[in-house]
Amino acid sequence: MKILLSIFAVIYFFPCSGQTDSFHLAGHIDRDSGLVVIFSGGYDGDYPGLADFKPVPVSRGEFMIQGKLPYPIYIMLKFSSGDQVYITDRFYITQGNQQIECHVDSLREEIDIQNAAQLEYNSSYRTAAFLLIDTVNDDYRRWELKKLYLYRYALKNPDSYVALWKISDYLGNGYCKWLDSAFNVLSEKIKKSETGKLIRNDLAQLALTDTGKILPDLDLIDMTGRKKEYSFKKNKSQYTLVDFWFAHCGACISEFPTYMKLYKTHHVKGFDIKIQVLPT
Repeated sequence: MKILLSIFAVIYFFPCSGQTDSFHLAGHIDRDSGLVVIFSGGYDGDYPGLADFKPVPVSRGEFMIQGKLPYPIYIMLKFSSGDQVYITDRFYITQGNQQIECHVDSLREEIDIQNAAQLEYNSSYRTAAFLLIDTVNDDYRRWELKKLYLYRYALKNPDSYVALWKISDYLGNGYCKWLDSAFNVLSEKIKKSETGKLIRNDLAQLALTDTGKILPDLDLIDMTGRKKEYSFKKNKSQYTLVDFWFAHCGACISEFPTYMKLYKTHHVKGFDIKIQVLPT
């Protein structure tokens, strides 16, 4: 009977390889109990299927996340137990069986996972040239170089889901034409995936606020619940600072003296400020 039960357990946790769209992520974490949640490592919403993965319990340090995947996805794991919270760094999961080790006392732990997408990222994408970019001190220049690097990688690897998800990841840092260029050189198979279609839409929406574009009209709700429309098409200022701030945000309010100084100094040169208070 013990032998039969053992065989059943192996079949249950690691089903036959014929189910090519199934994945099983078996994890070990150095805590007895808690909950593990899976969420996107890319731009929010670029894989709606994540909503199908419910929190899973940890029992004696073990947990299992399973489901179906049409293609590799980019994720992070969050573990919580009481007041303790642990979040991994981003990593890829694919179809098939995979195992990971998690250490709660680590900060954004890099997960050692064996699958084709993660191997591609570790060996082909994350090269010495890529790591060298992190030595650039200027933030804007560093991100520009990373996005240019991504474009060149996508150009050489048009069938790469790693490239697709890095576009999604970088969208959170703001729009850049290199991201559009990287997406456009990907294969039709990649662009027509569910994530590809969503990223195409993300790029189109974010491009509306690209440098040199007129800020689109905004429909906002004020603190009384009334809808207000803001249009910048007739804005006569050469430069306009748009600031959205929260009424209870001390850091936001502390910026006001600086704003007043900027306004008094540069208003005669065509500088203006538009401020909107967010509802409490």
